[in-house]
Amino acid sequence: MVLDLDPDDEAARLPPDPASRLRLIEPLTARELQILGLVCDGWSNREICARLGITLPTVKFHVTHVFGKLGVRRRTQAVALAVHLQLVRPEWMERRPLEGVGHLLARASATAAGRRQSA
Repeated sequence: MVLDLDPDDEAARLPPDPASRLRLIEPLTARELQILGLVCDGWSNREICARLGITLPTVKFHVTHVFGKLGVRRRTQAVALAVHLQLVRPEWMERRPLEGVGHLLARASATAAGRRQSA
């Protein structure tokens, strides 16, 4: 995670309040926020490029930049940090939590079933 903390700052010596002390050094662009929102909603890179009408390499370029700016390496880390920093409000948060992730669970189950059949 990329933090902008001043060690000489008196407040830095106090017990940290994570929500108030975390800041991105470089802000996300409008397109990066849009793509991060879709990642948070569980969309794959291919689904994002189809929805936005851009190429797969362009989506991967933006996702890589988002991960770099957030200081993360995985989609789940990006989602957790984006929600924590209130950068996005995923669709699934608008519903009851377990209802909202149902489509992700269904997709994971289908993927796992497909892997078992091909093995």
